[in-house]
Amino acid sequence: MVVLGSNSCGSTSLIQSVLGVNSIVGGKVFIKGAGTSGQLKENYKQFHKLHGIVGYQPQRSSIDNSLTVLQHLTLFSNLSGISNENRDSEVEAIVKACCLDDLRDVNTDKLTSG
Repeated sequence: MVVLGSNSCGSTSLIQSVLGVNSIVGGKVFIKGAGTSGQLKENYKQFHKLHGIVGYQPQRSSIDNSLTVLQHLTLFSNLSGISNENRDSEVEAIVKACCLDDLRDVNTDKLTSG
């Protein structure tokens, strides 16, 4: 699932609520059996179940602009626990799926924010 939206449409608030950053006013969200609800302390109890299932990338981020696209993908694959023997093929699959072939060696400060 991907949530994209323009400013003020609520996409950021939705994701932050799912991840437990914001309290949910009403209702519940379930992702692969892990749920979040209106109580923030309940969200923290369930948050570990969402690790590796839900990711959040705000527009302003801590991406290191001195790294290339390929270096970032490799870094995040390591942080995600992808084994060394599978890392290169997984990173390559992401490059292909996201049509990043021409950008793999470009530093991220040269990319558009869109």
